[in-house]
Amino acid sequence: MSLDEEDIDEADRAVVSDNLRRLREEQALSETDQRVLWERVRDAAGSALRSDRVAAVVDGLVSAAIRHQSGT
Repeated sequence: MSLDEEDIDEADRAVVSDNLRRLREEQALSETDQRVLWERVRDAAGSALRSDRVAAVVDGLVSAAIRHQSGT
């Protein structure tokens, strides 16, 4: 699944992509910074976040983050 498959305009797609990249790559983000980045993703993606495909990706990302933080 890619953002190109969702109904998101170019400016919002850039915001979503950049914030997801930062969440994925920047190891030293505080919880506050992570929350702000996720809020930006939510705000820019709008209804696309409610599609089944995106929900599956987000579920996978959240599960991976929980496993990583718990050390499993």
